Amino acid sequence: MDYGQELEAIARFSKSQYRPFFVRSEGWFETDEHICIIMELLPLGNLHHYISSGLPEAEAVMIISQVLQGLSHMHRAGYTHRDLKPQNLLIAQGGPQWKIKIADFGLSKRLTQDASSLRTVVGTAGFVAPEVQGLLFDDDSESDDPEDGKTTSYTKAVDIWAVGVITYNVLTGQLPFSTPRLLAKFVRGKIAFPGEELNTRAISEPGHRFILELLAPNPHERLGVDECLNHSWI
Repeated sequence: MDYGQELEAIARFSKSQYRPFFVRSEGWFETDEHICIIMELLPLGNLHHYISSGLPEAEAVMIISQVLQGLSHMHRAGYTHRDLKPQNLLIAQGGPQWKIKIADFGLSKRLTQDASSLRTVVGTAGFVAPEVQGLLFDDDSESDDPEDGKTTSYTKAVDIWAVGVITYNVLTGQLPFSTPRLLAKFVRGKIAFPGEELNTRAISEPGHRFILELLAPNPHERLGVDECLNHSWI
């Protein structure tokens, strides 16, 4: 882990103008073996603990819009989070009037003017975009084993994919792709998007469309963060 990158991101997004969107730092200190970062205490914990059965659609919109607002600040500053998931979304105020803050910049990366893409394979299973796993640009492959994918570079669009997965997760309590093999089949066009759970829960047409537009296998076809914020579902 690059602690310099993490401290840089924490310092930037602990500034007062960002406090509604990010868990702020109260300082840090170093021991012989560790760098210890003191973070704002949010006793309600993380979003993962509240969504096992799914949340009402209106509450999901409230949560996702706040995540996107924070992500918009990150992307405008040149940062890619790379590990967005419910466990890294901390609760400042519980439902139904949720207030959410983005946490854990340990895998965040700032792109310089000389670099427009990333290559390191990072993230959490279930939320990692297909291009990080090397599942793209391999249309001739007959294998649905994600281990057969080839590593490619990727961009901040990986965060948009993660928000799409989080949206599905918040609405249903489940992940859209239960196994890496199922994801590989979807990315390679062998199966349709598994939207049955959304239909069962009577999620609105704009909600369906929002998720599909964020989970476009080709990162160039995904919405940008500001387009997400202007989406009819939000």
